[in-house]
Amino acid sequence: HMGDGVYAIASLNGRKLYVATLGAGGTIVQMTSYAVGHRIRRIVRLDACRCLLLTEVFDSDRTGPLVEANVCGKGVIYETSST
Repeated sequence: HMGDGVYAIASLNGRKLYVATLGAGGTIVQMTSYAVGHRIRRIVRLDACRCLLLTEVFDSDRTGPLVEANVCGKGVIYETSST
């Protein structure tokens, strides 16, 4: 939960981050997807707009890059290199 009815939802196999905005009564009024390019294992909220995504390499036990995403309309803004 990012605050103000905004939720970040990870797609493990689709390698996307979905951002859902809920309206009155809990109905989805807006859904946006951002291509991350890696399987998302965990979402860590940094503030009302930014979250850090722990990723992994597809079909591997290797940890992927850390990805910083801005759910206030800017998408993926920073990615570390994976090792």
